[in-house]
Amino acid sequence: MSELYKPKKRCFECGATEDLQAHHVVPKSRGGVKTLLFCSKCHGKIHNEDLTSISYLTKRGLAEAKRRGVKLGNRKNLAQAREKAVAKLKEKRESFDKKIQKEIQQIVDEGNVSYSDIAKALNFKSIKTIQSKPFSVTAVSRILKRIIINFDMHQ
Repeated sequence: MSELYKPKKRCFECGATEDLQAHHVVPKSRGGVKTLLFCSKCHGKIHNEDLTSISYLTKRGLAEAKRRGVKLGNRKNLAQAREKAVAKLKEKRESFDKKIQKEIQQIVDEGNVSYSDIAKALNFKSIKTIQSKPFSVTAVSRILKRIIINFDMHQ
């Protein structure tokens, strides 16, 4: 067998010997069976992904643990944990709504009364939604509905 075809346990691109992954030359979905070995960094470059990122490594580690049969998460008090998480999110949203209410009131006082005008003004001020995204008409509408509901409930 020639040197070219001998199996090598190192990255085809950089020669690394750790964290090797098989890359299908022709995608498996198209019937490909031949693979080349790449380290995760080089394999990520092929797929335009950072395969060394914390997020990727965590997901990969959890998937591997699950494959081995490890039970992930606390299944004993799931309902209680869910209630606690929902309460925390609601608290965070109410705090955000209180802060944004002042900004929206200033914008309305300046004569901008449509949802579109309010969204544009908030975006012009570089104020982001609770998800750190620009405001949309829908986001403004939902916040105003929550503010009005909370206002009615506290009277």
